[in-house]
Amino acid sequence: MRTLGTRAARAVFPIAVLVIAACGSSASSSTGDAIAAIDLATPPADAIADATVPSDAGAVVGATDAPVPGGIASDATATVPSCPLAGFAPCGGELLGVWSFVKLCPEDPAAAAALCEHPYDNLSACKKPGGTVACESITTGTMTFDDAGMVTIARDYAIAATWGFSDACLAAAKPGLQGEAACKALVKPGKLACVYTPGQCTCSATVSEGPTTDSAAYTVQGNTVFLGTEVNANFCITGDRLVLDMIPHIISWRWWILDRAKR
Repeated sequence: MRTLGTRAARAVFPIAVLVIAACGSSASSSTGDAIAAIDLATPPADAIADATVPSDAGAVVGATDAPVPGGIASDATATVPSCPLAGFAPCGGELLGVWSFVKLCPEDPAAAAALCEHPYDNLSACKKPGGTVACESITTGTMTFDDAGMVTIARDYAIAATWGFSDACLAAAKPGLQGEAACKALVKPGKLACVYTPGQCTCSATVSEGPTTDSAAYTVQGNTVFLGTEVNANFCITGDRLVLDMIPHIISWRWWILDRAKR
């Protein structure tokens, strides 16, 4: 377990870069065009080792099924809220105990979605509507506040991405191949799955940062919790739901939403 210092704080409150190395284009002048950045912040020295693009076109680096650290279930039955959180107001509450991540919520969902790029968007045939992309962030794990004044965060942050390729996009991305054959050429077993239907190839992958566990001292002042020395959050507990309005926050998320874990 790492102590939540300056660099660790940037990693656990993910002020880091989660990168999807998608299906690199053989028609591109640089495999750098295959990178879809999910966050704009500068990664710390211990950021994701997978944040590189392989030389072989078509690889997805670090694809995983995003395991759940701790595997703790939640008692809460409240529905998952939509983003952004309209009308959030800090109300404080008793933080002591274990909380399970539900989701991270951006202040501007459109701006967050725009960070997810198509791997062949350098090709005119792959710009919308020829190429489509959708990304969903998945955060699992727990946040534990103990009676000794320590908070421990065990979590895994992942991105589930889906890319679409029209036949024209496939032909531009995979010269010499057409339709289903070009779609099959994108597949990387266990990493990138692709399905072809007439006129459209759809590929999907889940890329994980990998499970991390970090800790820091915490203090509460009114409706604000201070986590380590650089991060704080206004918070509100309603029933078994905890909402943290993080300060600072990044484009990919502003609010952390958690439910009280089963005892």
